[in-house]
Amino acid sequence: MPETNPINWDKALTTVGGDSELLTELLSVYVSEANQMLRQIDSAMETNDRSLIRRSAHTLKGASLSVAATHTSQQCERLEEGCDGTNQDQLADQVSAVRAATMDAIAAIHTRLGQAG
Repeated sequence: MPETNPINWDKALTTVGGDSELLTELLSVYVSEANQMLRQIDSAMETNDRSLIRRSAHTLKGASLSVAATHTSQQCERLEEGCDGTNQDQLADQVSAVRAATMDAIAAIHTRLGQAG
């Protein structure tokens, strides 16, 4: 069962040793990197570059784990694995799931940073 919140805030804070300023910096970097990876995935989908899709999903998975965006990392892993042996429609569905999970995580981060600021 997916977590209610796209980010496990307690786990995210633990990742940075309880340093909330460092977490804020990490979250800002994550938002930028996540958006870049989504653009890269979209571009790779247009050319059916499954190798780039796989690499981008892998990068986004790792970044998501670093901020405890567990659901996003799980969707990225599914996409990574789906690059082999799935048809274009299935791959597009997996990309959509990654996008939705990532956007949920980004929205939660914006809400959190808005409250922190």
